[in-house]
Amino acid sequence: MPRMSRRAARILLSDQEQAPLHIWARSRTQPQRVVQRAQIILLAAEGVESQMVAHQVGTSDLPCKCGVSGSWR
Repeated sequence: MPRMSRRAARILLSDQEQAPLHIWARSRTQPQRVVQRAQIILLAAEGVESQMVAHQVGTSDLPCKCGVSGSWR
């Protein structure tokens, strides 16, 4: 089994891509999975370590170990 990298895949986001993610990440009306995914993407874009992303988002492990960068767009 491949080892998960310490850093989440770095994602480059434009301002247009970041805007809705910031809104969703703070939303109280969006489904929790949408809020959590938006938070994961934003933290990955900042270059935060995978374990810290999981800790900050409040999960024991990242929901998608295959890498977030290819699955959210």
